[in-house]
Amino acid sequence: MQRFLQCSELILRVAELSDLQTISALMEVRDLGRLIETHRRSILREKHRSYSYPLPAGCASPSALLIYQLTFSGPSKGLACYAKIHSAGDWGSLKVVEWRRIEVERLLDAPYLRLRPGPAASDFTWPRLDASGRSGLRAMLRRALYMCDTLHDMEAKAFVDMDMPVNRWRNRRARDVLPEGGPAFAAQYRSLTGNSVGLRRMLVKEMVAVTARRHQVAMLQSLPDDDLIGLFMLCRVATESWRENHMTPRHDAAGQPLTLFEQEVSFKETILRFGSWSLYAEVRDFGPRATHRRWLLKKTQADVVDADPQACLRAESSLIATLNSELVRRLNTSIQSIERKVFPIAEAMIGARSPAFEKAKRQSI
Repeated sequence: MQRFLQCSELILRVAELSDLQTISALMEVRDLGRLIETHRRSILREKHRSYSYPLPAGCASPSALLIYQLTFSGPSKGLACYAKIHSAGDWGSLKVVEWRRIEVERLLDAPYLRLRPGPAASDFTWPRLDASGRSGLRAMLRRALYMCDTLHDMEAKAFVDMDMPVNRWRNRRARDVLPEGGPAFAAQYRSLTGNSVGLRRMLVKEMVAVTARRHQVAMLQSLPDDDLIGLFMLCRVATESWRENHMTPRHDAAGQPLTLFEQEVSFKETILRFGSWSLYAEVRDFGPRATHRRWLLKKTQADVVDADPQACLRAESSLIATLNSELVRRLNTSIQSIERKVFPIAEAMIGARSPAFEKAKRQSI
């Protein structure tokens, strides 16, 4: 064993290239476990760099990962989704990014993102891509999905930055978000909430949402043009499949039918806010995860459409509006002409023959 420990750099390099299961097996050997644990942060930093979107200089890192994890809630409720926060410096965060990577590849292999033939004999008429174009679009969408996951983690950053109270699981690999805050939070805001748990939950919800949205908007505004175009194309491609699967009427909180524009805004906003988790649940569309995704979609709809029908057009109110406003400003175009401006650039980025994304004129969102 001492011979192995003399090659510590080699062992650490093996750990950096291994998955969590292999690392756990190595750590069962006492001396190797001590060595790997000593260099845990550097190993995890390298793993996160391999699996996650590299943020531009000057953009704050989330430093934590937020997931919706299936948890057994007892015989009456069964499995349900609960928000969990993983610190980027804990081994549990590696499992999160590994699963994200697997689900992103499954999404890219599914017909939903239109990179492979669909189940119908006619397949897809849009976009029109050859093998080279599909390969380029796949790389673009993969990077965009990683970006959306980082946007989602900004909600975890809101909890961390505001020092919001959380409970540690017994296995110390995840922290359970306390929706009503803890004793310190209750004491700090007692003048506003009194002893009401319900009021504390409302306050926590609003404070985290506002802080998270500020982080997310700042990240979008810091991204280079190519990455903004990648996010735009992800939303556009996913919406094409969503439109084919969900052409049923939907209603707002007041029972009024939503326009197609409002439905698509809510769907795109959900992709940007909740990342690959939400889109993967949309593709599978069954079980507790799909139920939670539908709840998130309704919540997003309430945030960006129900409260104010014009809110979805304002950059400070939604991420899709921020994305569009940044592209409009940088490409010197209008919201009505944004697709006409973005599509040729996207074709050049992925090496596709023009016109790969041209189709009948429609209202841009």
